[in-house]
Amino acid sequence: MRKSAMIFFTGLAMVAGSLLAEDAVDSHSGAAAMCGFWKGEWKSSDNGHHGPLRAEFRSCHGDCCDVVFTGRFCAVVPFRYRLTLQATPQEDGSVKLSGSRSLGLLLGTFHFSGEIRDDQLHAEFSAAEDHGVFELSRSEAPVLRRLLSHD
Repeated sequence: MRKSAMIFFTGLAMVAGSLLAEDAVDSHSGAAAMCGFWKGEWKSSDNGHHGPLRAEFRSCHGDCCDVVFTGRFCAVVPFRYRLTLQATPQEDGSVKLSGSRSLGLLLGTFHFSGEIRDDQLHAEFSAAEDHGVFELSRSEAPVLRRLLSHD
């Protein structure tokens, strides 16, 4: 094997290993229970709209975690926004989540309230004249998924 190929595969293994190690360190308590990648769907209770939703929970520390939500509205309109969530561990092992952020005059303030239980995240949202739910499941890191896929 050529030296450059060996260096490439060694680096690849180190990246994959660090991603797996982050999951292994996850204590599933407080904000640490949220860290990582999640995917699922959002659904409006007001108008029936729905679409795919992904979330990357980053910088989980103490009782807070920064999250970036990405998804689509009307199948083609992409959206992306960042939110800091408060995490409150519960005696039963679940984690309550809450947060809010101004999305501007047209969309108003986005409010988020939810719970993580058994690698499932269920949350309610409201903004302007809309409200609904987020249903997400823990997902593997996109980089690791691409590395492991045979496509």
